[in-house]
Amino acid sequence: MGHDETQSKVNRRKFLAGVAVAGAAAPGRGEPLHSSARALHGRYQGDNASAALTAAESFFDAPLAQDVVEEAFAEVRMPGRFEVLGHQPLVIVDGAHNPSGARALAAYLRETHVSGLPIVFGVMADKDIAAILTVILVMSSLVIQLSLRSIRRGDQRRAVVFLGLTIALGITFLLLQLYDYSQLGFGVKDGTFGTLFYVMTGIHMAHVFGGVVFLSLVFGQAMGGVLSSTNHDSLAAGAIYWDFVDVVWLLLFTTFYLLAPR
Repeated sequence: MGHDETQSKVNRRKFLAGVAVAGAAAPGRGEPLHSSARALHGRYQGDNASAALTAAESFFDAPLAQDVVEEAFAEVRMPGRFEVLGHQPLVIVDGAHNPSGARALAAYLRETHVSGLPIVFGVMADKDIAAILTVILVMSSLVIQLSLRSIRRGDQRRAVVFLGLTIALGITFLLLQLYDYSQLGFGVKDGTFGTLFYVMTGIHMAHVFGGVVFLSLVFGQAMGGVLSSTNHDSLAAGAIYWDFVDVVWLLLFTTFYLLAPR
């Protein structure tokens, strides 16, 4: 099979999958999801649908008719993957159970500008908590840069939203780090590794806590209208500090979770 023919089949499958999967649309706060095409949300769902269609056509060793594909995808439901449970207020459930799932969820939230939502986060003990912590902190570093970019453009509302989301992610990081401590099989007195681990990660937690406090003060300034496109030095300083905290965590994660035996 030639390259052009193969690419044509790939494009066809993606097109058919996109017919029934609203990958680029986000549910609004007051918008009911009447259309079956809105049952799946997220650009990644289009990729998943394309993979499913490829598997089905490979099994039958023949291309499926377009009306069959559309009808099938119209009936697809994916409980727990960006599932909208309510609209007033907007309640979304997503079972991102690994770092790649968390990244896909974060990318979709950025693409669709669904923001300003309280976050309720939970994780089972058998999950890679350290990797999830890393995703949370890296994502928060990107979000605060969006806040800084927004205020530089004079968009104070978006700057406040992104800054609030950064603070929420920072608090989530702290709580999840404490939970990780409770699940570890060693203590601060258990050898050199245990001592270094708790001391270094504890110092980092203190810096994250300090950053959350500082950003909360900046958030108060933003809410009070103090920040503007020409007066945002406190937010810029907070963003630099937060990036520093992010880089330090990446070093700690690499040293204690990836390289060192535990």
